[in-house]
Amino acid sequence: MFRWSAGRDRTEKHGHLVLVALRVLVGIRCREAALVLVSASALSYQVILVRAFSIGQWHHFAYMVISIALLGFGASGTLLAALERGRTNTARSLQDSQGGWFAISATSFAVALPISFWLTQRVPFDAFLIVWEARQVLYLGCYYLLLSVPFFAAATAIGLTLTSESEQCPRLYAYNMVGSGAGALLAVVVLSVARVEWALVGVMGLAQGAAVIALLDEKLFVDRGSRRLFAATGVAIMAITTLAYVFRPPAVRLSQYKGLSYALNLPHAQVVAERSSPVGRVDVVVSPAIREAPGLSLVAPTDAVPPWQLGLYVDGESAGAITAFNGDTSTLNYLDWMITAAPYFALQDSPRDLRVCVLGAGGGAGVLLALRHAARQVDAVELDPNVPELLRGEFRDFAGGLYDRPEVRVHRAEARAFVQAAHGTWDVIDLSLVDSFAASAVGVGAVNENYLYTREAFEAFLSHLRPGGVLAVTRWARMPPRDELKLFATAVAALERMGLNPAERLVLIRSWAMATLLVKKESFTTPELSGLRRWTEERLFDASYFPGIAGD
Repeated sequence: MFRWSAGRDRTEKHGHLVLVALRVLVGIRCREAALVLVSASALSYQVILVRAFSIGQWHHFAYMVISIALLGFGASGTLLAALERGRTNTARSLQDSQGGWFAISATSFAVALPISFWLTQRVPFDAFLIVWEARQVLYLGCYYLLLSVPFFAAATAIGLTLTSESEQCPRLYAYNMVGSGAGALLAVVVLSVARVEWALVGVMGLAQGAAVIALLDEKLFVDRGSRRLFAATGVAIMAITTLAYVFRPPAVRLSQYKGLSYALNLPHAQVVAERSSPVGRVDVVVSPAIREAPGLSLVAPTDAVPPWQLGLYVDGESAGAITAFNGDTSTLNYLDWMITAAPYFALQDSPRDLRVCVLGAGGGAGVLLALRHAARQVDAVELDPNVPELLRGEFRDFAGGLYDRPEVRVHRAEARAFVQAAHGTWDVIDLSLVDSFAASAVGVGAVNENYLYTREAFEAFLSHLRPGGVLAVTRWARMPPRDELKLFATAVAALERMGLNPAERLVLIRSWAMATLLVKKESFTTPELSGLRRWTEERLFDASYFPGIAGD
């Protein structure tokens, strides 16, 4: 008994010496170190939730994450203010043992993180159904309630630190800001190497580190035995929740209306590759039923059939397909029967020295179309680095080394920023289907501006066209028409601002599923218009607007 007690005392002394050494090295106290870690983990958790909502629902749910965090922080601040103002027994108890309440808050935060995320993925909330099913409002409330608990605990820990040492408030607030900034950066780093579900483990580690530091603080309880028991209990609970999460990690629940959900319902469908980054999660799906040719003419000949394809999905939404390619573009006849081929048939009588810029290259359909029409140089612009890496890596043979061909240059950049910074010019700038079909249907543009479709963006695109060049923008068609009308009006405004007559420089073509707008700095020539009319009539596309068109 004596030996065990002596060994325990030596262990405590060694642990105390380690803490003292850490404090000397870092230069901050236990409470301040815990504050930094709590702040960092809270911000990291917000970023990870944004990614989770982008994958499971849509990216505009980022606003909901902010409101959830504010709900937790607001509720905590209200509680602390009410207790302080009430001067009740609880308030006096809180004042007397703020170290203990801080440790409880930090531990609760570490425990609530995995539990709230795990439970949320089992709530059957679907934004599409909220208008028709009253219970979806209840599910939405469950989202807010479950996800706000960790933020409530984190805010309580931060609030207690600031109120207990108000004379040190500037110093403590600086630690809070440093931790928050580091947490945001850490989330980006972790999401670069791990999927959302596992990135949360890193945040849990930060939160648990804060809890352990708080539990080992000498100011936690006056009685050493009570402090030791309380710390052991807290560490045990955190260990149990961590092991439960690691051995049964939750998967981000996809909306049934996401493109990936549809794809996985196809015969023999399975995910054959997955990559994660702060920009998005990329999934590659194989199924014999996958054949993607959006806007394909309804009278396409029998040889205009897409070859074997793999579905490509970014954040659960279609980003095109990876097409089997053997280097022979003559096997890609189906591309000429898609509405996205319009700019090449407008320029079919031009010299065959095309320079093409494909914005949002994705799986490479636009690049294949440019190569089929003998483009001398193709600049493929893609924001998510995982997409070209997949085509250059494990699917290189399947895609025929598309992104490694000498005439193809791949650029990792945001589309508009790339064009504005570019020094070169192109014959064709292709901006096709950057928005998914589902996102267009749900009206994502109403809550989140897409800066690719603004007047200033169109001016930038047009200014980077070679003489006679064409800007081609393709969007999903809706009934009643809306997206293509806004697109047309934006192009008119851009041309007018550039001092050009829009009536002679616009062509709008519509298929059963999509609409393509062609814009030039120069007037469309008679041969160009004649070629486009023959092409649209052969494919039964609607010529919604041509220069000189007469109203019925």
